[in-house]
Amino acid sequence: MLFKELLVGETALKMGVKENLVVWASSFSLWTVTFFLYLFVAQALSIQVGFFEMLVILAVSSLSTIIPSAPGYIGTFEAGFLISFAAFGLDLEQAAAMAIVVHLLFLAATTVLGLFSLKELNVSFFDLTKTSSKESEGGQTRARFSWKNKKD
Repeated sequence: MLFKELLVGETALKMGVKENLVVWASSFSLWTVTFFLYLFVAQALSIQVGFFEMLVILAVSSLSTIIPSAPGYIGTFEAGFLISFAAFGLDLEQAAAMAIVVHLLFLAATTVLGLFSLKELNVSFFDLTKTSSKESEGGQTRARFSWKNKKD
């Protein structure tokens, strides 16, 4: 499975310069926005942290989400903050506060964007949950539904 995913990723890199530039620009933009979110939260909580320290905190907290955890990275995300703050000798209470605030902001943004996407795709949240629960009762783990096109 991992080998197959690596091949798919390699194929994406071979698609062309334009496609790669879009991927790299999108990725850089997302990391930049996240970095400034971290900086603003740190500033709002009066946490004194430098530019490069914040880069490490961002990297460690983001990478910590690949560790198996509860849904929504609860625990591992916060642990990433605690570990990186401890490495720089910063206050762990501030790390916990910043982790919780950032995590809540991510949750809020994801929820709002997800609901907006459902509205734009003309998909009912109720229909998704109804379809998912019916199929899980039947022993299947994947929800199957059809997207309703707005033009239809």
